[in-house]
Amino acid sequence: MTHLHDLKAASRVLLVEGYGDGNTGEIESLVWRAWSNDPENAGPRACVETFLACMDGQGHRAKSPDKGRISALLSVLSDEDPRLGPGARDGVFDFSRPELQPLTDFLRRL
Repeated sequence: MTHLHDLKAASRVLLVEGYGDGNTGEIESLVWRAWSNDPENAGPRACVETFLACMDGQGHRAKSPDKGRISALLSVLSDEDPRLGPGARDGVFDFSRPELQPLTDFLRRL
């Protein structure tokens, strides 16, 4: 498993313009897609989606849906600091997933 802190790019700013497959979004979008594509995460993914659908039904929608998904997930898995960076340092995300390869390649070149 590759961890984000292994990439040694913490002091740089990253804007994700594309994933190499025509999709665009924030880094949370890329990480969510990689995490949720792992079959082992099917159950927790359904819980997060159910929670966000429930909140939406109550009139509360995340301005950035993938940031909302990551935050909902990390509120349980990395509850001391439920943000993407600390969650990555805690090893919540497998940065060796193929969906993240373009990002890790880019960061290693920095």
